[in-house]
Amino acid sequence: MTLHPVGAAEQEEARRLVREALDPHSSDKLVALVSRLLAEARAANQAALRDELTGLGNRRALHEALRQGLAAARRYGAALSLVLVDLDGFKALNDRHGHAAGDAALQAVARAIREEIRAEVDLAARVGGDEFAIVLPQTDAAGAEVVGARVTRRIAALARVGGPPVGASFGSATLDLEDDAATLLARADAALYRAKAARPQRPRRAGDAPPAAPIRGDGRGKPISTRGDDAADSAG
Repeated sequence: MTLHPVGAAEQEEARRLVREALDPHSSDKLVALVSRLLAEARAANQAALRDELTGLGNRRALHEALRQGLAAARRYGAALSLVLVDLDGFKALNDRHGHAAGDAALQAVARAIREEIRAEVDLAARVGGDEFAIVLPQTDAAGAEVVGARVTRRIAALARVGGPPVGASFGSATLDLEDDAATLLARADAALYRAKAARPQRPRRAGDAPPAAPIRGDGRGKPISTRGDDAADSAG
């Protein structure tokens, strides 16, 4: 928790609120006061986890989602995957058309990502200038690849409907027993780096060898099931 110095105006407001709260004839005021303070605290907490430009989560929200996802995965044995998405061509767009165009492009990309994930389950966050992360609870390696492919196709299609002329690469990683948040992030980042280096070849998963064809296993010789809503896409 970060504490900030309290100024004279804030101190006077605090004194006024205390006087109201201690008034024995103002129980309704007290209820209203507590409700207002709780609402303000809730709004402040939500704002602290949100990227102001895109409305997605920020890096703090990403780490909180990973913390919760890791705890659930270890407790219940559920899968957890992470997808990192990096825009291709964003710097050229920003340099050529200016920061306003760049901001509009990031907002369009954020909307595209939001529409390709499960709103009540997954978390999308902007974690760098043109880099995004998607935390996917209850999603295995094949499912993460499906989501990454859908997101990058959606971003590439934006230019056809008047959106920004950018592409995207992605890398994904799925939780292993020895992983913590840092190693899961590092493996996804390494997969993203390989995907960008190998472009225009297929996106890569953490642990992939330099490929010739897509890999559909979990590295232990067991079949992987994809997220039920995306299974049809995984064949493509």
